[in-house]
Amino acid sequence: MFEHRIFRCGQSNYYGDEVLHAHRTHTPKRLAEIAQSHHMTIVGYDPLFTTKEFPEGIRKVETKEELLRMADFISIHCPKTPETIDMIGDKEFQIMKRNAILINTARGGIIDESALIRALKTGKIGGAALDCFLTEPLSKNNPLMSIKERLIMTPHIGSMTDNALIRMGIEAVQNVLNFLDGKTLSPDVVVNQEVLSYLQ
Repeated sequence: MFEHRIFRCGQSNYYGDEVLHAHRTHTPKRLAEIAQSHHMTIVGYDPLFTTKEFPEGIRKVETKEELLRMADFISIHCPKTPETIDMIGDKEFQIMKRNAILINTARGGIIDESALIRALKTGKIGGAALDCFLTEPLSKNNPLMSIKERLIMTPHIGSMTDNALIRMGIEAVQNVLNFLDGKTLSPDVVVNQEVLSYLQ
């Protein structure tokens, strides 16, 4: 049986019992469940997590480079921080398999878009799917718009499902109620997390 390898590549703050992306949603865990149902091997890299902190079924590798060399599908789930800006660029595209598919539903700016365009035009990778961009909304003059093959783009609407919108609203309101009641706030949905230390 042909075996794909799929992984999450990221760096995030960890609050909970799962490896989560920037919105602290269950995306990486759910992605792993779907991939496993298709007999894929899931490999992950996150410099902030120990092997024990990775969800069941995701094998941790020690370096981003190791992961990039083996992956057929690369799905990014991390916040945009100074450490993750241009995390995927020319050097990383050189390491990837020529048939690798790069998926970014996290934040624009994590992938160097100019390097991605070069990689797609020269066939260094098999393709890309993007839901977020360095500048949003994407203008019709953006160089990404000139790529006619092996690129799928959506206008940052990956989380716009009915269930996701309901869940986001409930989590936000619950945190407000917790604050008013003097209870502990869920850091998973607090944007300015530096204030949490003042509320303890």
